[in-house]
Parts: sequence; structure tokens; C-alpha cells
Amino acid sequence: MTLFRLVRVRNDALKDMENITQWHLTFVGIENLWLRVLVLFLAITAVYFSWQGVKSISSPGKRLFLFALRCLAAALIVLLLLQPHMEQQDVLKLKNRVVCLLDNSKSMTLKGGDTGITRSQLVNNFFTDNASFIEELHNNFDVDYLSFSDIIKEISYRDIEKGIVSDGTHTDIARVLRLLKKRYEGKSVRGYLVFSDGGDTTELPSGVNKLEIISSLAKDLSAPFFAFSPGGNMDARDVAISNVSYDSFTFVRSPWKSDVVIKILGYNNLKLPITLKQGNDIITSKVIDTGNERELHIELSFTPHATGTFLYTISLPVQPHEAITENNQVSFLVKVVRDKIRIMHVCGRPSWDERFLRQVLKSDPNIDLISFFILRTPTDVSDARNDELSLIPFPVDELFTQVLNSFDLVIFQNFDYRPYDSAFLRFSHYLNNLREFVTEQGGGFLMIGGDISFSQGGYDGTPIDEILPVNLNTAKDTIDTTRLKAVLTNDGLKHPVTALDDNPKRNIAIWKDLPELDGCNVAAEVNLTPYPW
Repeated sequence: MTLFRLVRVRNDALKDMENITQWHLTFVGIENLWLRVLVLFLAITAVYFSWQGVKSISSPGKRLFLFALRCLAAALIVLLLLQPHMEQQDVLKLKNRVVCLLDNSKSMTLKGGDTGITRSQLVNNFFTDNASFIEELHNNFDVDYLSFSDIIKEISYRDIEKGIVSDGTHTDIARVLRLLKKRYEGKSVRGYLVFSDGGDTTELPSGVNKLEIISSLAKDLSAPFFAFSPGGNMDARDVAISNVSYDSFTFVRSPWKSDVVIKILGYNNLKLPITLKQGNDIITSKVIDTGNERELHIELSFTPHATGTFLYTISLPVQPHEAITENNQVSFLVKVVRDKIRIMHVCGRPSWDERFLRQVLKSDPNIDLISFFILRTPTDVSDARNDELSLIPFPVDELFTQVLNSFDLVIFQNFDYRPYDSAFLRFSHYLNNLREFVTEQGGGFLMIGGDISFSQGGYDGTPIDEILPVNLNTAKDTIDTTRLKAVLTNDGLKHPVTALDDNPKRNIAIWKDLPELDGCNVAAEVNLTPYPW
């Protein structure tokens, strides 16, 4: 209670705030003082000569009546010229001011010493336990309540009773003092009551004395400071994610990385599992051996497979007797966008169709195309050795295992996989990878017909059969080599794939003008089973 006794001593000489009514006579007609004197002199002179003129009248009553009329006329003239007014002034005597500063930084959520109660709650308890003194303080002073961390915010006593939310990111006492000087410049402040743990988290250049700066700023306020510290002897334990450095956007199918800064206080030789989640799904995790380190930098990375804005969470498990558990988890948003559409195009043999499709895809700047067309299969007989051929071997294993997930679309155009399904190449295994690429990762797959495609390419009964929109059947699937013309169905009239023009009428006209086809692949049934995504 020492700090508040000092404040009461300063207040003994002050009186309670009270209203005083005062009256003042003012003249608004003639403001110049000498002109007022001249008017009064002329009025008195006129009254004097009037008396001289009527004193010779023999009748006393008539003489007094005439003199009174002339005096009244002179007085009226004076009043008209001077225009006197009575002003009523209500004088309000104001109280001096006391400022209560309450720290609302996150460090106030730590427990005070061995009490088991947070520092902010200790401050609230002080105001509750000393309610009579707070009431006396309000009676004698105008009390301002301000919360502060790196800025100051006006609050009320009712906010203290409800409990102040300690959400300030850091504490900058020097900046707070500058803000106080600007706020109360020219106002009568008798004292500052500071409720804080005293932790200043600002980082200054080496050689700069923080205490000297704060002391100098406090002296400029010309009012005493009285500090109340709820921290006590603090031996806090905490494991905190203090910072996460990351890009707020990344590209689909491209690695995303983040640097996580973990600060450790009061613990040694921990084995901390750190986890990165997308929503409720664990993306990646690793176990950290902290040793005696107080700050660790951990890199987390993953490769997104879908576009959109996603919520990611990095978390650490809560340790026994941790002072703060809220800082064991950090959540943030990352926007996953598409850089270019990556397409793998595999064609069974060179053709005009393959050439046209390849040129169309390459001409689009938003498409990154990797194209392969087969000139020689492993079963082809050649008199030359492999190292003497200028052809590039088909990188089957690399394409369908290592880099498959980096593509958005895979196109098989008249491609027979069976020459690559030997015991050495195992292409049927890669077909499983393609199915998972579509069903689990949302990739696209397009099969373009031909004489070695669909059932003629051996895809019936394979994992590819499961993801195609038609059911393959070797016994029923055929190749129709007659010339035919494609006609849009009712669904085709509405589908964006078959929209060659934005105008429906022009689109129909374009389809009618298209040349006939040399043939087509005929499938047994249409597969209408919806995809799992």
C-alpha cells in the first residue's frame, strides 16, 4: 500500500469538484471606457442644468415632477447608449488527474511466482481487494484507465472488473511513454500508476541503453510513476512457436517450405514431435531433439496437389507445468495457385492427329507440355545396337513413378502399353500409379482412340478400365472404319468441352461444317459411376 499512500498525500491540498455561480455587469453598447465616462459626464451635466431651469418654479410639486421627468429621460439615454447586461457564469472547478496503466501483453498470462494465478488476475484481484481505496481515488481525482503493450488503449473500470484480455504481441515501454506525453500534454496529471510485469520486448541496436531512454522519457512527463509488479519471482516453463516464416501462396505440385522458430524456456533434453496439418489431416511431422538449446529453427515442407486456399496448423505437444499452452500452436492460410497446366502426352505412333494435338497444346502459353511418340518399341527388331540409335529411350519408370505427381493431365493417344509390360519394364504396375493419380490425387487422364487404343491397346480389365467413362470389353469393342460425321447430343450442346463457340447457334453451325471422320472406336457400355472426389 505504500505507493497509494504517496498519492493520497499529494491529494490532501485539493478540494472536491464544485460549481460556483458568479454575476458580472457588462456594457455592450459602448466598449471604450473613456466614451462611457464622457456619456455619464454629459448626462450629469444635463441633469444639473435641468435643475437650474426648474428650481425657479414656485410650486414644489410641479418643480419636482419636471425635474424627475428630465432625470428619467437622461437615464434612458445613458442606458440606450451603454446597453448594460448582467452575465451569469457557472464556474466548474476540475479535479486533478491520475492515470492507471495496465499491461495487457501476453506475458501477463504467465503465472505470478508460485501463486498459481496469472499476473493479469493478480492485478484484477488488487482492484477488487482495495475497492474502498479505488472509490476514494475516484472521489478526489479524475482517473483514466489505459491498457498498453506497444500502444495504449482507453478502457473503463468496468473492463477491469470483467477482466482485461492479455493479447498484446509485445511490450514497448519507450513508445508508450511517448504516447502518454502526447496524450496528456497541457493537462494536469498528478501521478501514473503502472501495473505491469516490467518486461520490455523491444530490441535496440547494440550500445543503446534502453533504461536510460525510458528514464529520460519518464522525467519529461513531470509526474511521478508508481509501479506495481504482479510477477514476483518468476520461474516460468514454456515451449513456444515464436515465429513461422512462410510464403502465403505457392504453386500446385511444387514444394512449399516454412521455417519454424521454437523457443524453449525451463526445459532441457526434450524430444518434441512437431506436426503440420491441413485441416485435420496430418501432412508431415518430425521429432526434434532439443538438447540444451533455447531456440531452434525447423524446416517443414510438403507438396500441394490441389488449388485453393487452405488452413494449415503447426503444433507442438503441451509439456508438464507449461506456463502458456496457447503458443504451442500456430495456424495460417496458404493460397495454392496454378502456375502452368503440366501435360504428359504419350502417342503410340506418329500421325497427323498427334502432330495437330501437339501443336495446339504447345501454342498455349499456359500449358507446359512433355510429349513422347513411339518410333520403336522394345519388341522391335533392329540390326543396329541401341547405343548406335539416335532415338531417346522411353523413360517409363521416371515418368510414371518419380514425376507423375507433378503433372495435371496425362494423355494416351493411340498407345499400346503391352510392349512395355515385360518382366523388366512392368508397365502394368505403372497403370496402378495412373489410377491412384486420378482417384486419390485428382489428376486428369485422357485416352484418345485409334487402332491400338482402348480394348485394342489391351486396357480392358486393367486399372485404366476403372477410370475411363466407358466399360471396355474385348469381345464387343470394335473399330469402325467407315466414314462418319459427329453429331452433338442434347448434353453435348451444353457441355464446355464441345463448345467451339460461345454462341450456341454458331457452335451448332461449326459442328455441322466439320469434315467426316475416317472411323472411331466403338465401346460396349458407358460407365456412369461417379468419381470418388
